[in-house]
Amino acid sequence: MKFPKRNRISQAASREATRFPIRDVLLDLSDPDNPVAVATNGRILAIIPVEDTGKDTGGVVPREAFELAAKGRNRAEGDTTIVCNGSAIVTREDGSTVEYPREPTRLDAAANGHGYPDYKAVLDDTGTTYAASVTLNVEYLQQLADALGCVAGRDKLITLDIPSDDERHRPIRVTVPTCSRSKGRIMPVVKD
Repeated sequence: MKFPKRNRISQAASREATRFPIRDVLLDLSDPDNPVAVATNGRILAIIPVEDTGKDTGGVVPREAFELAAKGRNRAEGDTTIVCNGSAIVTREDGSTVEYPREPTRLDAAANGHGYPDYKAVLDDTGTTYAASVTLNVEYLQQLADALGCVAGRDKLITLDIPSDDERHRPIRVTVPTCSRSKGRIMPVVKD
């Protein structure tokens, strides 16, 4: 699969070692017109468009393969490729390759009914009324977040579509105005 280096899809994957398979990234090739990579940690969901190179098979791909593929001198520019066909093979800038085989633990989790969550159900907006839509400069939001003690981030624009009061338990829709196919969800924080 091919995707822009600037996309850090692995950042949305779970960091908890026991949360199979959401500690990895799902390559979903079920819609040939819209192949995507999906990552979630159970609280956020990120989806980016990818290009199927014809050598790939869908399934769970180790997060580490995405992290390595996005590294390099010009990580904000150009595309990067991971060949996903039984294992994940990343070609480094120097031409050498690194292979990430499918780990038995990851496969056992899928075989025992612990497959990747149904991300399409989370994306289903049928019947959801959004009360507001806000586009923010993330740099300013990040400055405020830093002032309040949050972790630093990147300068990007995002749009938040907030469900109406009677649907406030629904996730907030997060989109990127410059890439209509990139989308995400973030759960609202419930105040005590």
